[in-house]
Amino acid sequence: MRAGALVRAVVATIVGLLGAAIPVSAQPAGTLVVGLVAEPVNLDPAQVTDINSNRVGRRIVEMLVTFPDESTQIVPGLAESWTISRDGLRYTFKLRRGITFHDGTPFNAEAVKFSIERQIDPEHPANKFGNVKAVEVVDPFSTFVSRRSR
Repeated sequence: MRAGALVRAVVATIVGLLGAAIPVSAQPAGTLVVGLVAEPVNLDPAQVTDINSNRVGRRIVEMLVTFPDESTQIVPGLAESWTISRDGLRYTFKLRRGITFHDGTPFNAEAVKFSIERQIDPEHPANKFGNVKAVEVVDPFSTFVSRRSR
């Protein structure tokens, strides 16, 4: 057992010394480096179909609601709260204020409407929400989404 500990200590020392001698170049500001087993296929959350794209996307895009790690409970994301009608067909999201996209464009109900509408448009490549009937802007920080049926 002592021999194994000695070998680990020697290896750790050698790696530590070599690590200091190997020049490391800094990544440019704003660069995200992610190690995955395969390349992401797409970084548009509406078009993600693979786990590697999802792993990267979850770290660079926020959603209206999300799941905490290792949980199935829905928690606020960009929506600070939401209500669901008694029949389960209408969802109203109250959005967080003071959020901007990477280019400085404000996040608001119009942005949510645009994002969801491109996903319910049968002609758009991001189409995937066949069960959503309509999206309406209630006010700048409230969005109303209705489902076709339960």
